[in-house]
Amino acid sequence: MAHGYDSTLFYLKYFDKDCSESVRSVRQFLKDTAPAFIGVSLMSIDYYKAIDITKIIREVLPETTVVWGGIHPTIYPEMCLAFADYVSMGESEQTLLDIAEAAQNKTGFEKINNIAYKKAGQLIKNPLNAPLENLDTLTSYEHIPKNCFVLEQKKVLPLTEKLYKIYDKTQGNSYSVVSSRGCPFSCTYCCNNFFKNLYNYKKIRRRSVDQIIEELERAVCDYPSLDFVNFEDDSFLSGSNDYIAEFSEKYSKKIKKPFIVHSIPVSITEEKIIALKKAGLAWVNVGLQSGSDNVLNDIYKRKSLKKDFVKATQILKTHHVAAFYDVLVDNPYETEQDKLATIETIFSIPKPFIIRVFSLTFYPGSELYDRFVTDFPELSEAYLEKNFCLPTNENYNQILKMIPFIFKWQSRLLISAFKRNPKGKILTLRVFVVKYVNVLFIKPFRLFKLIRMSYQGSYLVTMLNLRRYFVHYISKHLPAFSYFRNKGVLPF
Repeated sequence: MAHGYDSTLFYLKYFDKDCSESVRSVRQFLKDTAPAFIGVSLMSIDYYKAIDITKIIREVLPETTVVWGGIHPTIYPEMCLAFADYVSMGESEQTLLDIAEAAQNKTGFEKINNIAYKKAGQLIKNPLNAPLENLDTLTSYEHIPKNCFVLEQKKVLPLTEKLYKIYDKTQGNSYSVVSSRGCPFSCTYCCNNFFKNLYNYKKIRRRSVDQIIEELERAVCDYPSLDFVNFEDDSFLSGSNDYIAEFSEKYSKKIKKPFIVHSIPVSITEEKIIALKKAGLAWVNVGLQSGSDNVLNDIYKRKSLKKDFVKATQILKTHHVAAFYDVLVDNPYETEQDKLATIETIFSIPKPFIIRVFSLTFYPGSELYDRFVTDFPELSEAYLEKNFCLPTNENYNQILKMIPFIFKWQSRLLISAFKRNPKGKILTLRVFVVKYVNVLFIKPFRLFKLIRMSYQGSYLVTMLNLRRYFVHYISKHLPAFSYFRNKGVLPF
């Protein structure tokens, strides 16, 4: 749109090909829009739904070119070309403009860089554009995009602020921004592992501080109700001390909103946290992944060990920064001793904090996938349907999530039972009882303390914003609540 092309963005978060009303609405929307080409952006878990929507496109607009892009088509272009006309590999901002120009001029896409296609049954992969060096040349994202539609309640509707609040877990009060590309690490389970090999490129690219501030000033002006800014970078704190200092100074003067950053443990230093805290740093998300150095070293090849993580948590506690820490679970290569090491690591760090557990998923293109398919060939395509946000309910996973909130004596009861028998009935019973006591009586009060910390200790500001957290908490633990709220039955 910034380059003068008419463009429509269409979200299909909850698309069901077996719902006749939804399919009818999508078909009519496609017919009314009648674009020159359609791009389908997907991750691996979206693969089957991408097939479904592409089949509908073929029925409604048989002459329209369909291009798939995103991480999955980049890794597996040939697999995706069984359904798409073309695949766009890697970073595709320039490629999309080249496609739009070719579509407007009615010329082919075969000579465009980053494009893969099939010719006479043979896979053709065009050269890749070099990774974009100057991220400032990219158009900033919009909080609620123009000319954007969503499939909601089986109907295609314009994406309004009201609809956005339904879909967004912060009810639209958080603004997401990306200020860099790349990660210092190349962990064996991560797509960065693939991208570094694809481009033979390891540099982390950063937008200028001035351009970031300009985008945020516009967002705050357009949406004065914004409460938080969320920096979605793989590791925001990997920036140099000078970069962090410049950002902190300008952000504190011009934006004045609490913000969230993501980081790897080794990038967290006293100097950076002090500067960011003065600017409004409220939350830091840090990846532990495992409390076992054996897993971190030998399985994930992650250049951050338990001692680095513990040191980072102490710095965050000292400067009263709220934190949530990520752990990978459901790892078939972890031993019970590895799991115990993770539990004990979480137990040892200073409270308050939140633990987020993610189910380890083996994605093609990652180093760990090659090992996994050799050991578990029957599960080689599990990644196409597995949701990494839905870990199993085994005792270990439940304990990790509870330790930040429950009393120490409760944690010790669980740990002692885990040591005796990780799958035993005694542990299962204890987990069941503690889990519901935690959710009903302990966790809400611990979360209140953490939320208050994120608002610089202010009871007033915390109480003014508590409703949003309450809605999220109830929705998480009582799915029926979300259903009725989205239906408009509830008054909030």
